[in-house]
Amino acid sequence: VGHVTVEEGVTLTIDPGVEVQFNGYYYLRIYGILDAQGTAADMITFTSNQPSPAAGDWSGINLYGSNISTIRYAIVEYAYVGVNISSISGQNYTVEDCVIRNNWRGVSIQNPSGATIRNNTIEDNTEMGIYVGATSRGDSSPAIDSNLIQGNDIGISFNGGSASAVTNNTIINNTTYGLDLRISQYGFFHGTINNNSIYGNGDYNLHVYTNANTYLIDARNNWWGTTDVTSILSGIYDWLDDDDLARVDFLQFLDGPDGSPIQDSYVYGPINQDTTWTLADSPYIVVGHVTVEEGVTLTIDPGVEVQFNGYYYLRIYGILDAQGTAADMITF
Repeated sequence: VGHVTVEEGVTLTIDPGVEVQFNGYYYLRIYGILDAQGTAADMITFTSNQPSPAAGDWSGINLYGSNISTIRYAIVEYAYVGVNISSISGQNYTVEDCVIRNNWRGVSIQNPSGATIRNNTIEDNTEMGIYVGATSRGDSSPAIDSNLIQGNDIGISFNGGSASAVTNNTIINNTTYGLDLRISQYGFFHGTINNNSIYGNGDYNLHVYTNANTYLIDARNNWWGTTDVTSILSGIYDWLDDDDLARVDFLQFLDGPDGSPIQDSYVYGPINQDTTWTLADSPYIVVGHVTVEEGVTLTIDPGVEVQFNGYYYLRIYGILDAQGTAADMITF
């Protein structure tokens, strides 16, 4: 019936099966330790006490403390921000095996030491499933692993510097973007996005919004819902759509959920170190513009075939050494 604050040096333990109902726009603010660990059979519930509950009925769980807190096997619903992690001192928190749903924002992390967000279902939140924001205190770099993130407007949004590892998640059926990467005065995403299933999201599966074309985003070894490279590219908004933007490296990609990497030699984007296209890896399939930068040599061996998958160019500012033989001609 009012704000609740757990003071520094104090632990609040919530037993399995407990239900916490918020009767208005109140928060549970933690400066000490929150130990809220339910079980798969007896989950803890944080929810609204309104007769017709809706997102934003209560403020949320705010983790500000200098100690490590854990929320496990809990349902968090109908808050403004379900779980807000913003530790000045930079401790690591764990949110695991939870259901975080029907909030305005599911999880918000602005924490220089990061957090672990693992094996949760984060769904049907009005704005973002997970928001990660860098601050003047530094990058915010949570480990985001093995979550189901669906039905939100944006699945995961990164704003500013982050070295997060985004791994083994299923990011599907979000209204606008699966992932949204944005630059701020505090930097840009420089983590990894690997071994996820990312598909069926409204506008784009992966959306880059930054005028920083020197960045290369590691999004290799993901399942994009298809093995058709044109379809994969249509779900990624990056340098190919606007050459001021960062480039997404999505090669290789998987042949299914938890699948194996496709071994075809797809190429696109800038080549900024000496490179040889070999006969053993031929054919090379060009799926976007290719630029050989100044001071760089692209060597193409005899017998190689280069196939262009659309209206793309091979642009040379450096050196192209494409010398076949009478018996083994190079084919473009």
